[in-house]
Amino acid sequence: MLLIYRTITNVLYPILIIIVYLRKIIGKEDATRFKEKIFTSYFDVRKNEKRELIWLHVASIGELLSVINLIKELERSEKNFEFLVTTVTLSSGRIAEKVFKGKKNITHRYFPLDCNHLINNFLDRWKPMLVLFVDSEIWPNFLFAIKKRGIDCRPYVEMAAYKYNRDRAAWDTMYRAVDALGAPKKTNQSTYSSGTTSNGFTKVCYYNGMNGPSALTVSSLAICPLSHSHSVTGMTKVCNYPNGLGGPKAITISTMRNCPLTYPRYF
Repeated sequence: MLLIYRTITNVLYPILIIIVYLRKIIGKEDATRFKEKIFTSYFDVRKNEKRELIWLHVASIGELLSVINLIKELERSEKNFEFLVTTVTLSSGRIAEKVFKGKKNITHRYFPLDCNHLINNFLDRWKPMLVLFVDSEIWPNFLFAIKKRGIDCRPYVEMAAYKYNRDRAAWDTMYRAVDALGAPKKTNQSTYSSGTTSNGFTKVCYYNGMNGPSALTVSSLAICPLSHSHSVTGMTKVCNYPNGLGGPKAITISTMRNCPLTYPRYF
């Protein structure tokens, strides 16, 4: 199915370019930046290679506003992050330009078309360490390319849980399909033990593994997977945060580290 989708998007690419140009003429696209969606030469990558990049993709104004507080919280953390925020609509793009104006560590770009050559170039040049999709629409080429590179990617459940719950079957089906195509998986497989804590939008699933316990935060409507892979090496421990926004949360860290006082939302 992915091969069929990829072939169709590649064949339709010239037509999609025409459509974007027509949308620009009728005022539906940014008159000066619309080419960011369709040409790699207009990606205009500007990033500090010494900082880790978090990419947040949103589609509409509401989704854009929902991530502003998240970015502010991450800016206050000990990590020295840079942020790439991509939007789809003209209105959300204009608001992003105003909100992030003057922010040296936050860059706004328009989300490129889901065509294979565009997304590979986009990811290879931006090199994000974490991708948060607030937009619940599914972009197969992007998802596969992200998984293939081993980049951590997830729906931003804290602010978009209702959208993820609505579309979770499609999301889960797509992720399973991507995994089946041979995308690399994280090591340290743990098996589901028992017990969950749940309220609000999320719940925590607990696991026992060779290197120690681990936990996974999922939608409160989802079923805990029978196994869980995580990338922490050495002996591990679980830090629980029962009163997180939207429901309880947990992170798996090395036993040599101290649990953060508050839930670090970039995990």
